[in-house]
Amino acid sequence: MTIRYISAMKKINDWVGKAISPVVMMSFGKDSMALGFMIFKMLKLKIPVLYFRDPFDPCKNEWPDKVIQDWGLEVYDYPPLQCRVKIKGEFIELCPSYQIGETPEQYMDIPKAILEPAYKGEAWHCGRRILDRPKGTFEYPWDVTLHGHKSADVDRFYGPVKLKSEIIEIPRAGALCFPIKDWSNCDVWDFIETFNVPYQKNRYVNRIEIADKTNNNDYLTACTNCIDPRKSGKVFCPLVGHDINSVADRVLQGPAALPDYIK
Repeated sequence: MTIRYISAMKKINDWVGKAISPVVMMSFGKDSMALGFMIFKMLKLKIPVLYFRDPFDPCKNEWPDKVIQDWGLEVYDYPPLQCRVKIKGEFIELCPSYQIGETPEQYMDIPKAILEPAYKGEAWHCGRRILDRPKGTFEYPWDVTLHGHKSADVDRFYGPVKLKSEIIEIPRAGALCFPIKDWSNCDVWDFIETFNVPYQKNRYVNRIEIADKTNNNDYLTACTNCIDPRKSGKVFCPLVGHDINSVADRVLQGPAALPDYIK
């Protein structure tokens, strides 16, 4: 094993060993599969998983459900505190925020990049209904949260999203820990191929993610005409088949800001 892999596993062991109640946050994409494989298969640790299960596209849960069953994982989910619309340039995101500490002031955004629907013969969702999903606070019981974010990651909304540190202390919320912070995408793929880590093969070809986002949990195809603040007055609603009034001024809008742990 390379020094990078050994170092990541040592950090995981140290952080989990010092924690009272650790948890790992997983999306079941390639990065969190690499992280989960180290935790559950190589280190054989018994810690719970956080997986935020969207109700909109059941097909997006097929791969996570397979891994959950195959690995015998203890998995938790809970509703978001709030859902916002975020705009940056041509991009729009619907952004649910999940409580990750003792109070609602500590939360993490899990944004959904929105793809414009073609409508004809394509599955799509109503953005307004997505924003109106059930919400609530949560008694967060974990003091260390492991996460598969890397400084090499590039977000389509923000661009490069480099981490400030591999450990981020959050007041009254324990710590966010990033064991693979300094890994490159090649490091992840090398690890996956070296140790035969299972991954969602219908999302990638030759280590590159395909354009079709049907199976990608980070994307949703949705109509956002009536909640898009760049549009006003009358907008077309494909659900009812005619123009309706925009409600963008009545929905929660968030600044296009990065979380504190990103440089």
